[in-house]
Amino acid sequence: MIIERLSKEHLNIEKLLAILERELEVFDRGDRADYEVIHAVISYFEVYPEVYHHPQEDLVFAKLRGTRSGCCCEGRRSSSRTPERGPTFTPRRSGGRQRSRGT
Repeated sequence: MIIERLSKEHLNIEKLLAILERELEVFDRGDRADYEVIHAVISYFEVYPEVYHHPQEDLVFAKLRGTRSGCCCEGRRSSSRTPERGPTFTPRRSGGRQRSRGT
């Protein structure tokens, strides 16, 4: 079922964020982070959510709203995208500090 798949994907996203957080902690300590892992996680977030995951969520939201086409939340993701860079991502860093890409 679609809800079960989306729930599993959310759990997987949490795991990927935890992996990224660990690599950032390694970097913050001054050690060498695994840049291949960081690149793989960021690459995933640049493509998968927008192309595969969010359209499935949109179908669920549309169904809940009783609409047949379009998303009840049109534009809800537009604020999280920049045309030149794709999705933005700001992981939490230890100590409550934030790291943002390109800003």
